[in-house]
Amino acid sequence: MGSFGRRQRRSQGRKPQVREVLGTFKARHFEPFVRSTGEAVTAEVLDPCFYPSPAERDWLVERLRHDVGLVAELGETDFVRYVEVVVTAQGRVALVMAEPLSAASLTSYLRALGGRVLPPLAYVITRRVLTALGELHGLGLVHRALSTDTIMLGGANGESVRVLDAGLGDALFEASLRSPEARGHVPGVLHYLAPEQYSALPVDGRADLYAAGVIFYEMLAGRHPLFDDDRGLTYHPGARRRMVAGEGFFPLGHFAPEYAGSRVEWVLARATSPFAHLRFQTAQELFGALDELWVDFMGPDELPLEERLRRAADGEPLQLTERDIERIKAGEIELVKGDLATLTPGRLDVLSVTHEPGAGGPGDTGGGGPG
Repeated sequence: MGSFGRRQRRSQGRKPQVREVLGTFKARHFEPFVRSTGEAVTAEVLDPCFYPSPAERDWLVERLRHDVGLVAELGETDFVRYVEVVVTAQGRVALVMAEPLSAASLTSYLRALGGRVLPPLAYVITRRVLTALGELHGLGLVHRALSTDTIMLGGANGESVRVLDAGLGDALFEASLRSPEARGHVPGVLHYLAPEQYSALPVDGRADLYAAGVIFYEMLAGRHPLFDDDRGLTYHPGARRRMVAGEGFFPLGHFAPEYAGSRVEWVLARATSPFAHLRFQTAQELFGALDELWVDFMGPDELPLEERLRRAADGEPLQLTERDIERIKAGEIELVKGDLATLTPGRLDVLSVTHEPGAGGPGDTGGGGPG
């Protein structure tokens, strides 16, 4: 971990107040941006409260270039990629994206669907997010602002997943401690902040896993586990009392009876525990728990192609459907050994398989697991 990654200072006797709670982290906005190459992309412009003086601005630019640069070195990932940190003609700090931001947020997607998504898509999204978080945590960075606003979906069915704001959280948090104007702006949305984030306690990657658990809960239940209104602050009856008492959220079956008594309730209870030491400790650990849930809900014959290919590489027999063969022949998945011309539905003995760079997860083409 670099020197920047080790800086997780507590505010000196000042407890951060969460002001921005009605939507995404509002201390930034997006603007069209034309790079020096003439390419039209999107820039994420940060509020000047984080850099009230030229010296503070210079510090923030240097810090962001360091953290965002670490993420960029990962190459092709499930993150929205930033290629430059610049100071605009108006003196604003802006992070320039590699391409225009055209995907819709998970927030918009959930609203369009009425709040709930089918379990397979919920698993796809959560697995991809966990893959990204595993890579970010491997760099010694914490996202700090994971929410349905920072998960961007594309594709016909929302199967393309990208995580926004990777590499910003630690820098903006430290800037909020350095600048009186920024103090009180906690990166993130209150609805997804882990208790330690709004309690002025040290924060690590487990806070991101808490947010991922809340998002998974929300996708399955069709609502937030704590608040009754969309991004408002109306608590569900009894929910706040449970949190204050350290009991965590209501079990998933309280809002979605079909899940009552299932293992998914246990996974979510652990993922969203108010106490960091009781949660899943790594993205890989939570990722593995999701794999088991997939088998519980869908059955072993319904495992996604990427997962079946991974298991085939370990010696398990492989069952192929017509759709699987179409994907393989289209080049979405590469077989190292196996005659594509003779593929037929049913069993195929595959001695060795490789996925496209970063492939893995149900219905996706992203990483096979968190780093």
